[in-house]
Amino acid sequence: MPMRHGPKQRGFTIIEVLIFLAISGFVFASAIGQYTSQQKKVNFNQGVRDLQALLSTVSNEAESSYGPDVSQHHCTTTLTSVQFFPPPGDSSSCIFLGKAFAAGYGTGCSKGAPGNCTTSITIPVVGAKSALSILGSAVPVNSYAQAFPLALTGGSSPYVPDLPERKSLNNNIGVYRTFVRNNDGSIRRSIGAVAFLFNLDSTTRLGNALDLVGLPLAASSGEAAITQAINGLKTGSDGTTYYRNPVDGITFCIEDGNGKLSAISVGAGNSSLDVQVETAIDSGCN
Repeated sequence: MPMRHGPKQRGFTIIEVLIFLAISGFVFASAIGQYTSQQKKVNFNQGVRDLQALLSTVSNEAESSYGPDVSQHHCTTTLTSVQFFPPPGDSSSCIFLGKAFAAGYGTGCSKGAPGNCTTSITIPVVGAKSALSILGSAVPVNSYAQAFPLALTGGSSPYVPDLPERKSLNNNIGVYRTFVRNNDGSIRRSIGAVAFLFNLDSTTRLGNALDLVGLPLAASSGEAAITQAINGLKTGSDGTTYYRNPVDGITFCIEDGNGKLSAISVGAGNSSLDVQVETAIDSGCN
C-alpha cells in the first residue's frame, strides 16, 4: 500500500518577511513616538509644578519671616536709608521685610525662545524697623517709604551681602512674561519681578500678613534693574508705579522648547500665599 504524505510545508517568502518587518517597525515607531510625547508632557507638567512649589516656598518664607543670616554684617538705619557696615555693630534697627522673586529676566527672553527664559532669582529684602515721629521719638514704620527697603544683592554698597538664591527652572521650562491686570480684567502691564513683603499699614491687608507687590521693570531687565526696583519702593508702593495687591493677582506665563504653554497665578485668591496653576492659558500670555 503506497505511503501518503501530509501537506507540503513551506516557509515565508521574502516579500512576506519584509511586509511583517515593515508593519512591526511602524508599530514600534508609533509606540516610541507616543512614549516620547507622553514623557515630554510629564516633564513639562513637573517643571510647572516645581515652579509652583518654588513660588509657594518664597511666599511662605516671607510670611514666616524666614530671612537670611546677616550676623556677619552690621545693618543700621538713618533718616533716609538702610545701610550695611562691617561688624561689630548692632543690627536691631533693621527688620526682615520679605523676599522678591523674578523668573525669565535677561537678554533674549521672549515667547518662542524659552531657552533664554530659564533663570530665576529670589532676593531677600530688609528695611528700617522704626521711624522718627514729629517729636523725635522712635515709632514703628507704617509704609515702605518709611522702611527704605533694601535688596540684599550686593553692589548697592561695598558691605551689602550678596544673598540671593539664583536657580535655573527645572525641565527646561521658561517664564517668558509676568503681568498684572486692571480691575476690569484688562492687562495693566508686564512686570519683571514680584515681591512678598510684610504688610506695614494693614489698610490693604490680604488674607495674611503679606503684601503682594508687582515691581515695574521690563521683563528683559537684568538683576541690577530688579535690585533698583526693590530699593525704589522707598518712594511709595501704590498708584501707577508699583502694583500692590492687584485684584486678580499676578500671572507667570510658561513655555517649554516643545511649544507647550501654561500659566501660574499668584494672589488671585485674595491671598498672597495663593499660588495656583491655571486650568487654561491666560489671554495675557498670548
